[in-house]
Amino acid sequence: GKIRQLGISVSRKSSEWRQYQTRRATGVGAGAIQVKFNRLERDAESELFPECLDQDLGVLARVPLASGLLSGRYQTVTSFDEFESRAGKYDVQMIARMQKEMEGIIKDELPENVSLPEYALAWSLSHPAVSCVIPGCKTPEHVRMNASVADLPLVDDNHPQATGT
Repeated sequence: GKIRQLGISVSRKSSEWRQYQTRRATGVGAGAIQVKFNRLERDAESELFPECLDQDLGVLARVPLASGLLSGRYQTVTSFDEFESRAGKYDVQMIARMQKEMEGIIKDELPENVSLPEYALAWSLSHPAVSCVIPGCKTPEHVRMNASVADLPLVDDNHPQATGT
């Protein structure tokens, strides 16, 4: 009687393993999965989200700011310091690809009067399978900005995961 809800943090091992974990989620009583999903890293969208929608599984989108790349902070980074949590997760080619894509997002998608991190969070949250995004925050201003994203027009009040509160 101590566990009220069960969720699964989906592994990064392989696509097949992530799909297996997602397919089995409701069978073990899980109501949600947690998976990396953001505007630059979208594998979960095709690999897992259809199954989540079919099973009515909640999705907690982690790393919605792509480890800071969508925060606007790292526009010219080529690697991360070896002591940072990001070190070893992104190689030089991946960072270059993500930065090029980020430039296109800023040029072609970013709505007027919306910052890049606001857009990135709202974009992830607007997916019909996504229940919640899990952004990091280091200051009270980050918390306020993260919460304000729910009021952006990109985040529809009729979202399938909306609670109505």
